[in-house]
Amino acid sequence: MDTNNDTKTNKNEKSGCQSCLTVVIVSIIVLFSGCAITICLWPSPPSGDDIDKIVNNNKETILSAIKNGTVDDLKIDGVEEISELGDGSTIDFLCGYTGSAVSGNYSGFYYSEEDEPEDVFGISGELKETSEGFWECHEGDDSDNYYETDKICDNFYYYFAHC
Repeated sequence: MDTNNDTKTNKNEKSGCQSCLTVVIVSIIVLFSGCAITICLWPSPPSGDDIDKIVNNNKETILSAIKNGTVDDLKIDGVEEISELGDGSTIDFLCGYTGSAVSGNYSGFYYSEEDEPEDVFGISGELKETSEGFWECHEGDDSDNYYETDKICDNFYYYFAHC
């Protein structure tokens, strides 16, 4: 029996295993580093203060477009999407979204012809006033979906939704 060859084979096997382990460890480090960088650099939806500025800087333009029926033609910096809801008495101005297909955060503002708070996302739950000018809605005990809205000025409301 050639024990010299057996020893060489065992050394080669150990060396191969160590190389595989090194590759796996380096891959894991690269993967987690990439995830951490992505999370840190992922833009968050605009804050309430940012959205208040968008409304206050564009209020007259928005009201004019509503009056003239030209909301679809509006182009407003900081607004990604404009949607008329229901009978058109509520108009949603989506300003930001982050997340995935499973869960996301949305922020924006809406115009309410009736000047009433609304759940523009349709979270199943009752919209309750929690403090003056601030309302929120939670979908249920077993869900993390929620919606909050507060009044910016007459007919305009900020919203944030997690769903």
